[in-house]
Amino acid sequence: MRRILIFAALVIHQFLPSHKVLGQTPDSGVASTFALFTGAGAVSNTGALTGITGDVGTNNVAMSGFPVNGVNGAVQINNQATRTAARGVLAA
Repeated sequence: MRRILIFAALVIHQFLPSHKVLGQTPDSGVASTFALFTGAGAVSNTGALTGITGDVGTNNVAMSGFPVNGVNGAVQINNQATRTAARGVLAA
């Protein structure tokens, strides 16, 4: 009887949700507000753009190929927000 109870307890324990977190998303700080971001390189669009919802930015060089109404968010190039985002990406 004791073996059956121990076995039942072990089986039930296997199906209970675990409170342990095995993987977490790294905190990228300000970079998490960007839908598209690069800290070291160009951001360009060479095909049809249906639209991007969120900020688009680069910390180093200019961007090209994005229509004026193709980005539903801020376009940021080499400013304080992009410098902070680049540091956040490196830290993550």
